[in-house]
Amino acid sequence: MGFLVPSPSVSFYTALSALMNIPPSITSVPQEDIFTNPFFAKVREEDSLLQYAAGGGAPGAAESGRPPVILVPCQRSLSGQPESSSLSRHQIEAHILQSAHVPAQYCNLRGQGLEIKSDRVITGVGFGQRRICHVTQTENMYDYGTNFKIFVLDRPVCGAYTSGKGGAGPASLAMAGPCDWLSGCPQAEDDFYDKIFKFRQTYLLVPGYEKAAAVRIRDIASEAVATVERHEAGKLSGVVRPVAAPPGSDMKHEVERTAYATLHAFIFPHILQYTLPEDTRLTERIRNYCNGGSLNLRTILAAASAPKDLLTAKNEVLTRCVQSLVAELGKLDNQIAPMDKLSAMTTALEHCQKLVSEIVRSSLLVTAPDQGGQARVEVSADHVLAMFVAAIASLASSRDRTSTRVQINAHMCHVDMYVEAHDELKFSQGQYALSTIHSALEFWRQPHAECREFDIHTPEEEETKAEDSSEDDKGMFDKSSSIFEACLRAGSDQPRPGALSTLHSPTAERVS
Repeated sequence: MGFLVPSPSVSFYTALSALMNIPPSITSVPQEDIFTNPFFAKVREEDSLLQYAAGGGAPGAAESGRPPVILVPCQRSLSGQPESSSLSRHQIEAHILQSAHVPAQYCNLRGQGLEIKSDRVITGVGFGQRRICHVTQTENMYDYGTNFKIFVLDRPVCGAYTSGKGGAGPASLAMAGPCDWLSGCPQAEDDFYDKIFKFRQTYLLVPGYEKAAAVRIRDIASEAVATVERHEAGKLSGVVRPVAAPPGSDMKHEVERTAYATLHAFIFPHILQYTLPEDTRLTERIRNYCNGGSLNLRTILAAASAPKDLLTAKNEVLTRCVQSLVAELGKLDNQIAPMDKLSAMTTALEHCQKLVSEIVRSSLLVTAPDQGGQARVEVSADHVLAMFVAAIASLASSRDRTSTRVQINAHMCHVDMYVEAHDELKFSQGQYALSTIHSALEFWRQPHAECREFDIHTPEEEETKAEDSSEDDKGMFDKSSSIFEACLRAGSDQPRPGALSTLHSPTAERVS
């Protein structure tokens, strides 16, 4: 176990800063003796959990080359909290992490995702609240034949905590929103909105160069946050503390959201205008899959190379699950800031994985009733991609029937410009969700020359289908069927005979 050198009440850097008239670091906080931390002592008592983490836990976790991690909330954040909640087994499992195959991504023993950067830990998929925890010190521990990395945090990754003097940040900021933070520093507030107004008046939005606009917005937010941090660091205080946002967020993230919300009426009409042709082509392609005004989801899933355990599910199960995913995608229309849209996509991805598990289990109940409810279900990328392909088709078809423009391509472009300006999102769960939906849209952009040869008969048809050896000669997908003809027709840009275009898009404001 590594040892800690007790730090004096005033650090060397702080004293040197005072002599040289340099503002102290806003991230310097007093370190603590980790052996006196009640949470760490409780972790040491959980031998089975530590042995599981040391042994690699989930298959392949140890192959990543990164050691398991123990997150330890600092003593200040636990003071005053009942031990039944702050030191429960649930909390212990949530703070013991194993490495994922993606750099900087980890998974705790409860299956929740986290991202670890150099100075902070960010909660991800599975957590009810997005929380950013600052790393105050690091340690190493060797036990059970494995090196453990220990990060001491200013707050737990989940559950209640105490934020007092010396905690996550000044109380005046910890309970305030981004507008209140800026209001606390008039210089930062005035400069922030002046730059936003100047951006709107002078910036020329050019299709294909949205990343440059996103970088400029990011810089405006960063400059405002830096001004507020200097303002807070200059205040007299016994302890130098990092500036932090309320639980589940951080200041830069919130200020940038405010910037995007302020510029929404300037940026989004521009995106809507030049993504209109893509949305129109998407609707026309999907309209070719319609038969009598309704979609055949099984045909679409087969064309999208869906695994057989999706294709053999009952129609009512497929329809209900696809519509549930459509409802999640429809929430994009209710979001303004691109970071909120990215969060909605991540939620949709997580929801899709649960739906796939439900569909596969329902298929197993038909094919293997004895083990369908207990069998282990593996959700693959093919499952998820096929579900998003079907959900986008259902969403566009429903909008087409109501003469409402589908805006999925505009939302994707809006999120793309934000993600491309933030390298830290490159390997995040949100980026994975974004790439998955991009792949589903790419499916509809490409011509479908031939459907995958899968048996797409429903369980009801299987029961009534006569045993005929000649069926094997035709292949699992009968190319003389009307379904195969629909797949071929969908590969053409020509509308289905007799189909009328009912797409009416709102007139987008021309932005120069």
